[in-house]
Amino acid sequence: MAEEERRFTITRRQALVAGGVATAGAGAAAIVIATSGDDEDEFPRLSVAKLGDLQPNEPVSFEYPLEGQSSVLVDLGDEVPGGVGDNNSIVAYSALCQHMGCDVQFVSEGGYMLCPCHQSKYDPAREGNVIQGVAQTPLPRIELEIDGDDVVAVGVDGLIYGYRENLAPGARA
Repeated sequence: MAEEERRFTITRRQALVAGGVATAGAGAAAIVIATSGDDEDEFPRLSVAKLGDLQPNEPVSFEYPLEGQSSVLVDLGDEVPGGVGDNNSIVAYSALCQHMGCDVQFVSEGGYMLCPCHQSKYDPAREGNVIQGVAQTPLPRIELEIDGDDVVAVGVDGLIYGYRENLAPGARA
């Protein structure tokens, strides 16, 4: 090879290293973009119920994180994973079935959530997992905190049925 041709030749190794560096840079940029949201990307804080008003196995319906997104809170009475309150027994879930978006209801006698459309059952004591029916994924869990005597919704763990993003489009609850 002539001297001039060698100066402009890229070896396979150089091409692979350059491609790896470019890929790593693009990945780092994506992480920065994904984690540098503004207040528009934050879940609203919504007082859902008063601790003193809750009765075991009596559901409380509310809309969260957007208006029109049905959710249900229930004090199961016994400690459960992700529960809050003195007994770690208070949980909340999106009330939209993960199969086709029908509203699920809490069945006090059985301690489960039932979709009346296609009979999927979810277990709120086991992180909203499906225990029967055609649904394939658990109900999205509404993250809760206790603030004084208030039970406050602060976020959602999982994607609410029918939405690409839990916070868009729509008015915040």
